[in-house]
Amino acid sequence: MIEIANLAKLERNIVKRTKLTIQVTQLRVTLLGGTNQGTVIDLGVAKVGFSRSGL
Repeated sequence: MIEIANLAKLERNIVKRTKLTIQVTQLRVTLLGGTNQGTVIDLGVAKVGFSRSGL
């Protein structure tokens, strides 16, 4: 995580897993100051879902 002078926080390679899905966010930008405080911008998002075959 990198914080830029109380303006933004940058986070890389965020992985979120559930039983049947995996979601990866390459870069998350969180704005910290000003009128857009708390705004989150996700760049490079990939999501894969798995299904059970029932065999």
